[in-house]
Amino acid sequence: MPKNTKQKPDKPSPDFPLWAHPNGQWCKKIDNKPHYFGKWDDPDAAEASYDEHINGKRRHDPDDGIELVDLCNAFMDTKTTLLELGELTPSHVNDLQKDCQFMLNILGKRRVVSTMGSADFTKLRTALPKTQGPNTVAGFIRRIKSVFAWAASEDEQLIDRTPRYGSVFKPPSAKIKRKLRSEKGDVSFTAEELHAIFENTKTKNRVMNAMVHLGINAGLGNTDIANLPFSAIDFESGWLVFPRTKTGVPRRCPLWPETIDSLRRYLEKRKTPKNEADKNIVFITRDGWRYVRWLEDKKREVDVIAQLAYRLLTRIKIKRPGLSFYSLRKTFQTIGGPVDPVATESLMGWTPKSDDMSAVYRQRVEDDQRRAVTDHVRAWLNKNVA
Repeated sequence: MPKNTKQKPDKPSPDFPLWAHPNGQWCKKIDNKPHYFGKWDDPDAAEASYDEHINGKRRHDPDDGIELVDLCNAFMDTKTTLLELGELTPSHVNDLQKDCQFMLNILGKRRVVSTMGSADFTKLRTALPKTQGPNTVAGFIRRIKSVFAWAASEDEQLIDRTPRYGSVFKPPSAKIKRKLRSEKGDVSFTAEELHAIFENTKTKNRVMNAMVHLGINAGLGNTDIANLPFSAIDFESGWLVFPRTKTGVPRRCPLWPETIDSLRRYLEKRKTPKNEADKNIVFITRDGWRYVRWLEDKKREVDVIAQLAYRLLTRIKIKRPGLSFYSLRKTFQTIGGPVDPVATESLMGWTPKSDDMSAVYRQRVEDDQRRAVTDHVRAWLNKNVA
C-alpha cells in the first residue's frame, strides 16, 4: 500500500493507545503483528474499534443494556449478602468471584451483555486451562450460567433473557467422566485397608481413628465431620442425628459400639477451642481450630482432615491415586447401597432429583432400614478379620 503523503497527526491525548501509521490509519502492534483500527481523521472511532478488539469494549448508549462488569458486580453484591446471612459458604462465594473475574478478563469488562452469544462462550470455554478435570470444568460452567440465570430471573430482570451459550459451553459428557473414573480405577477402601488404619491409629492418633469410624459407619465426609456438634450424637442410644452440611438434608444413623468407643477415647484428649463459637464442635485441632475452615486472609479453605489422611495413607503404604478420606463415603455407598438403596441414600444425605416421584411420595425411611444398612457394612468390615 502506498504511503500517505499527508503529515502524520499527533496523538489526540497522551494516553491514546494507537500510533499513526504511514498508510493513513491508526495502528497498534498486537502479538508482534500490526493491527489497523481506523483513519487518522476519526481517532475516537479508531479507539473504540481498538477497545472492542482488545477486550470486548463497546461504545454504547445507556439504552443498549447492562455491561458485563456491572452485571457481575450486582450478582456478587447479592451473593455476598447471602454469605453474611449464612445462606452461602465463603468457599462458594469465592469460587463465584474468581469465575466472574476470569470471564471479565476473557470477554472484557465493558461488553454489553445483550450482544453476547455462542462465540463468546466458546471463547470462554476454550480459555480454561487444559489441566482442569471434567468436574472442575462442569462446576465453572454451572456457576457462570448461574450468573445470567440470576440476572434474567423475575426478581432481578437485569437482562431480558439468558444468552445463547452454544453447543461448546456445556459440561463434559458422561462418556468423558466414565473414562476418567475408569482410568482412576476403584477408589474405595478394602476391609483390610480399613483395619490397617484402625490398628495404626487406635492409640497414637485417636482423632483420625474416630473420624474414620464415622466415615465408614455413617458416610460422613470431611466438612460434615469438621462441623459435627455434640448435640448430634446421643452416646446413650447410639444414634447420630445430623443434617448433611452441603445439602441440609436431615440424617439419622445408628452408630456402632466401636464408633462410640472411639469417640469417647478421642474426647479424653480433645483440645480446647480458641473460638468461642467452636465450643460445641466435637473435633478440634491441636491448635484449637476446626479441621475444615475458611481462611479469610488467604481467601481459601484449609482441610486438615484431608492433609492428615494423606499422610496416614502414605505412611502405612496404602495410598493410591484417588484414594482419600472422602473415599470412606464412596465405600459406605458401595457396600451399603445394594442392601437398601433408599435407606443408603437417606444416610448419605443426598437431595432427590426433582423428577424422582418415588422420593416425592416417600414420607419417611424407617430406622430398621437404616440399621440394616449399617449392620451390613459392619459385617463386611469384620468378615474373616481376626
